[in-house]
Amino acid sequence: MKILLTSNLNDGNDVIDGLYHRLKQHVDIQVSVKYFWETNLSTVPDIIHIQWPEQLFFWKPINTEDLTRLIKQLKFWKDKGSKIIVTRHNIFPHTLNALYKEAYEIIYSYCDAVIHYSNASINNFNTLYDVKKIYPIHEIIFHPMYSDIENNIDTASARKYLDIDKDKKVILIFGAIRNDEERQFTLNVFNILDIQKKVLLAPSWYQRVAKRTPIKWLFSKVKTFFDRPDKKLILSQKYVHEDDIQMYMHAANIIFLPRFEVLNSGVLLLAYSFNKIVVGPSSGSVGELLALSNNPAFEVGNVSDAALKIKEGLKLSNKKINNYTFVKKHMNWDIIIDKHLQLYQNVINTSISR
Repeated sequence: MKILLTSNLNDGNDVIDGLYHRLKQHVDIQVSVKYFWETNLSTVPDIIHIQWPEQLFFWKPINTEDLTRLIKQLKFWKDKGSKIIVTRHNIFPHTLNALYKEAYEIIYSYCDAVIHYSNASINNFNTLYDVKKIYPIHEIIFHPMYSDIENNIDTASARKYLDIDKDKKVILIFGAIRNDEERQFTLNVFNILDIQKKVLLAPSWYQRVAKRTPIKWLFSKVKTFFDRPDKKLILSQKYVHEDDIQMYMHAANIIFLPRFEVLNSGVLLLAYSFNKIVVGPSSGSVGELLALSNNPAFEVGNVSDAALKIKEGLKLSNKKINNYTFVKKHMNWDIIIDKHLQLYQNVINTSISR
């Protein structure tokens, strides 16, 4: 069985690296975005497994000519007998231009199977697309746990490293704040949160956006820092190196996901892999997984409910609810790889007429 995974290795995504290194023990697998666009081939993959459609265009904006090129290449692969599988990470790209919505639909119209992280994702998919025209196999394969990231320090060491007092109640937002709506929502929640010695830790708080001039952007950073000299908010804009991920996870009491429109969250699985309580929205795959694991979920956009759920999360963190056991049971790599291999074989053996 020959597999083409349309991504790149050593590109900062542990899931792709983990998928490749484990699948290669069972199948002939190549990881390449560039190879997707090739036509002069010595061998043809049985399965083309697309992760992010926007990665096919190297995360850049596209035009109508790119859509035409995409259709041509997908037809090429189908004519060669390749089966196409897509892992549905997002509903649509978080950024980039509107034409990607059309690119997503084009790819789904040619695919033989879609991997989802939850039933919520399948339901959402069926509301967005015409099931008479787009009818792939739908398969739920959970996002794998993060077992390849270093995890060998304690809370005291992590807080010393980040200069956070040991008696603080640390609420961590890990991952980028995507827009001003999420940013303001978080501040509103934090401001009404009635707990002592609270700290909001957000290493990727600031986002450089085109509508702001560099001076206004810099001023907003400086103003946020000096308005809050008591270290209740530790906000920055930095790339967190993989070696430092454990510092942030172990320094936190809980992880907060301030999302409005969300389908999946790798941060949720990352937090569970470090046995951390997560408080997030009740929608999408995130809400479904929070419910399955008995972690607090708030009504999307509801400030008072989010503050209440954070307080619940802090209480749960003291009770040592074992989220690590949950991901180890349901999302360990052995299960994930077995399900991928089963789906690959099933798709190869199934004929879907287009």
